[in-house]
Amino acid sequence: MCPTNGVQLYRQFALPPEMSNMAKLYQQGRLSVVGNVGPLIEPTNATTFKQESAKLPLRLFSHNDQQSIWLAGQTEGAQFGWAGKLNDALIAQGTHMPNTFSAITTAGSGLLIAGDKTTPYHVSNGRAANIEIFEEFDESNLLKQHFSAITNQGTHFIEQDVASQMNSAFDANQKFNAAMENTQITLPSFGNSDLGKQLETVSKAIAIREQLNEKRQVFFVAMGGFDTHSDQANSLPQLQQTMDESISVFDQAMQKLGLSDSVTLFTASDFGRTLVVNGDGTDHGWGGHHFIMGGAINGGTIFGDIPEPVLDHTLDAGHGRLIPTMSVEQYAASLGAWLGVEQQTLRQIFRTLANFGDLPNMFKK
Repeated sequence: MCPTNGVQLYRQFALPPEMSNMAKLYQQGRLSVVGNVGPLIEPTNATTFKQESAKLPLRLFSHNDQQSIWLAGQTEGAQFGWAGKLNDALIAQGTHMPNTFSAITTAGSGLLIAGDKTTPYHVSNGRAANIEIFEEFDESNLLKQHFSAITNQGTHFIEQDVASQMNSAFDANQKFNAAMENTQITLPSFGNSDLGKQLETVSKAIAIREQLNEKRQVFFVAMGGFDTHSDQANSLPQLQQTMDESISVFDQAMQKLGLSDSVTLFTASDFGRTLVVNGDGTDHGWGGHHFIMGGAINGGTIFGDIPEPVLDHTLDAGHGRLIPTMSVEQYAASLGAWLGVEQQTLRQIFRTLANFGDLPNMFKK
């Protein structure tokens, strides 16, 4: 992998054998690497970190809090995620209409895609996440009829509101499942991994977007297992292979649907790992390297910085924890700009952008 940006110009990099498909996508100009991304409030180095003179994100190295900061810009307890806010912004601009299916999650958490006017819609294994006991014992839709009666004739506002929400959920689930069942979709095989199945569901949801009256959508999928405090030598290659296979098949699916230029996939994680080995694995880090894929990106490029894999340099916070050189907000705002969110709005959503330089040029003009 030969980067084309100035910082990495005289260095070469490689992906592990387990990620050979993604390496090919890089060489084909369909995938790029975004180096050393993580939560930051302002540019920071080892000196300002150790002197405690830099403004730092709260609760560094804590899983729950750093996941939340990545997804929402706040520690655990945040209500809205940055992708949900971007979707809200598109609605406010008149670029997009509020719709049930504009933000879809196949994972337990929908924080990233939750907004004030954007509610995550949950799907699982290619179907709406129905309450199965209702389906089993309510074949005549008596429960739906009951909620309809409360909505129209109830005497308590809260009761009416809850009934209305339940009724809307029933209708949405029926619409989504009917669209899935009535649309013939031929996609490449995603295999049996959980990540593959989630990306297959996303591919199908994209394919039925017209039946769902959607033009712009954001999706959230999740993959665990990277907290490799032990047995890293065995577990990490398996995780990398699963990721490689699932992402490369998703690229094939988007090309088959003729939507490659309209769909961008990107990765995110709470933090990278330390360069120092703890005996059988590694501990919580800070900055990490990520991937972005699709026909709209400037492919075959390494954006940002990939520090030398040595200790005690200017970006080592201790034990080989990389201090990020690109903030999560820079990364996210670049995606927001590609979606079509106006620059002024991006700076309102991502409050620390003024502390950094220009956004990385990850997308074609």
